[in-house]
Amino acid sequence: MTECQEIRSVADWRPRHNPWAIAFALTLATSMALLDLSSVNVALLNIAGNFGATQHESTWILTSFILGNAVILPLTDWLAIHFGRKAFYMACVAVFTASSLFCGLAPTFASLVLFRTLQGLSSGGLQAIEQAILADVFPPKKRGMAFALYGMAIVVAPAFGPTLGGFVTNNYGWRWLFQMNVPLGLMSIALTSWLVEDPPYLDRLRTERRATGIDVPGLALISLSAGCLQFAFERGQDLDWFSSDLIVVLLVTAVSAAITWFVWEWRHRDPVVQVRLFRRPHFTAVMIVTFATNALIVGATFIFPEFLQNLLGYPAIIAGKAMMSGGLVIALAMPLAGAIVGRIDPRGMLVAGLIISAIGFYYISTHLTLTTDFTTACVMRALQMAGVALIFVPASTLAYRGVPKEWNGQVSTIFNLADYLGSSLGLTLVSTYVVRAERAREAYLINHVDRHEPLVLRLLGKLGALPHSYLGPSMGVHRPLARLALLVRDQAVTLAYSDVMSAMALVGVCLIPLALFIRTGNDPPSGLQIG
Repeated sequence: MTECQEIRSVADWRPRHNPWAIAFALTLATSMALLDLSSVNVALLNIAGNFGATQHESTWILTSFILGNAVILPLTDWLAIHFGRKAFYMACVAVFTASSLFCGLAPTFASLVLFRTLQGLSSGGLQAIEQAILADVFPPKKRGMAFALYGMAIVVAPAFGPTLGGFVTNNYGWRWLFQMNVPLGLMSIALTSWLVEDPPYLDRLRTERRATGIDVPGLALISLSAGCLQFAFERGQDLDWFSSDLIVVLLVTAVSAAITWFVWEWRHRDPVVQVRLFRRPHFTAVMIVTFATNALIVGATFIFPEFLQNLLGYPAIIAGKAMMSGGLVIALAMPLAGAIVGRIDPRGMLVAGLIISAIGFYYISTHLTLTTDFTTACVMRALQMAGVALIFVPASTLAYRGVPKEWNGQVSTIFNLADYLGSSLGLTLVSTYVVRAERAREAYLINHVDRHEPLVLRLLGKLGALPHSYLGPSMGVHRPLARLALLVRDQAVTLAYSDVMSAMALVGVCLIPLALFIRTGNDPPSGLQIG
């Protein structure tokens, strides 16, 4: 076969089965993994109590899963080409299903952490491989709807996860959170085996890769950097960041390894991750927008239920119901965004999504109070997520614009890596920002409260008339002052959350010029080289 014939065969390749059936089969497993991650969060205390572990030790149930994701995600395209996308995807689902079963049967806390690590390793490959397969089986004009379905899986599943986790844990026990994955995993394996097939260009890429050998330094450097970075993000706040020698060493190692890896990959003939894609300005812009918006979305998803539970006193299941409003908005908006993304300039959708998100964050920052009711909380969460569909669908579509099919796996790896790193950094920055802003706000309020002012004296009188159950009788004569101190602290925390939302709104506005910079155009024929 001549080179021109090979390029034509790659460009004209279509799957034998219905692309929507393939999308359903893939989304089933991806949704299962994301639902598992978010639903387990609400059961940490139950799991820790069952094994006699401390609350601090229980965080390893999450950390081990996320560390597994961090290590495997940059390697997904290399592994998919080496073993075949279909075989690698099915292996990921099989390992995730088996490790879920063993998590549900875990006899000790240490074994649970081990099986959670295996879950994370297998889960990390699912999202990137699904996105690459969808980009292959759907023509460019229909990718918007395909990515909308994929977007619903990665956003809606975590939104419903906490509610499902609370229900299952309270009624059946935490072990069923893992065991319910088994039938879904087996169904996904059967459907994938039947429907999914590898495109023909993978055979050529596999032959080329075997001729050049394994990029061992690239594999080692990116794994080292991702693992150190994630561990530093997970433990940084607990160890007070740069005051801890361990965190400093981890961050220095992660950054040094990342820089060395990037330079090595840029020069390598067959790198693990094709970093030369960043030569394209519009691709770099899309990745920056993806990175930043995921930081905002995940950061907001973390602090909002925390506010509802810690300050408004909502039980976990009620807070989960408030969070579901965001999932419902996305479920309605994603198909609409997918339907219109191929008919209008996707940059316009991207800008609209950023504007709506910025408005939502700003609205929350100006309306967040200690008297926020359930309905208002649902509206706030819906506004938080209203722009997500208009950001995710066009960003996913634009990421593949101008890239030949042979590089779909590389685009998917980088896109999901930007997603993952943005999510991790956003979670870390937001949690740190809240703590620091709370201290600053509390210090300011305390310095401006004069207990001799008439207004403060009247407030102390009202606080002293409250029932003893508010703080307990042990406070004695200092009870009104203690209650005032609690009120000041709660106000400081509320203001800290408002500050974070204001900062998020500002970041969203700053991303708008970058979104306008993204170039649009037609896809090139397959077989073109990156550079």
